[in-house]
Amino acid sequence: MNDRGRAGGSDPSRRQAGKRTRGGRVTHVIARVGWLVFAAAGVALMLVLAVILGVLEDDPEYDFTSAFLGAMILFAPVGGVLFALVGLGAQFGTRAWLRSAPPVVSPEQHRDRELANQVAQAGLRAGSRWAEHYENCLRAVSGFRDIVEELPDNAAQEWFVGIGETLDQQLAAALRLAKLGDSLEASSDSGQSPSTTMRQVDESLQQAVDAFAQTTEQAASIALELHGGAEFTRVRSQLDMLQQQAPRLHEQ
Repeated sequence: MNDRGRAGGSDPSRRQAGKRTRGGRVTHVIARVGWLVFAAAGVALMLVLAVILGVLEDDPEYDFTSAFLGAMILFAPVGGVLFALVGLGAQFGTRAWLRSAPPVVSPEQHRDRELANQVAQAGLRAGSRWAEHYENCLRAVSGFRDIVEELPDNAAQEWFVGIGETLDQQLAAALRLAKLGDSLEASSDSGQSPSTTMRQVDESLQQAVDAFAQTTEQAASIALELHGGAEFTRVRSQLDMLQQQAPRLHEQ
């Protein structure tokens, strides 16, 4: 996926993995062969200058052709070399600018970063199973919120909002359990087997992760029917089931 330019070969301005494509067609041409573009411009400028000198030549011993050719022989190499050096600098400068493009962040990566920040702010140890449990719960609740935001306006929306409030309460309970498990694990000896309480907390959190995920998946299925024009009465029983299968950590 990484198309980095190789010396004397590939295009250094191609899109690199995880990078935004910068500049237009002209910019990318300069990044590839800037020295040649400027050298050609320099020769063309000298050509115009030679034509002007040929027209303005008033010495009877020299006609237009002689003056034109003399000026071209004298000025074209100098102009080509000078402009090529300028173009070489522009070429390397453009390449550096293209390669400094900001990274592309996909919606999934952006969400993962947000979730990781929320887990870190919650005070859980990064990489621990407790942080992983809580992050999975967060991911499911975040997905549920996205579903609610895209719902069509109808009576079912109030049900979804109510279920969302329940999920927020259960998410707070999941965080308390995760902090408890994290604290118990941090205070225990590394070689010691997990205590009964720690195992119970771990099982409760795993059940919560599954329940959050199932609730979000079921909500997505109901939302799909509503987007397809289904009436509220048709999905009422599914909404009742959705409300019942939401996590109930506070009851444990």
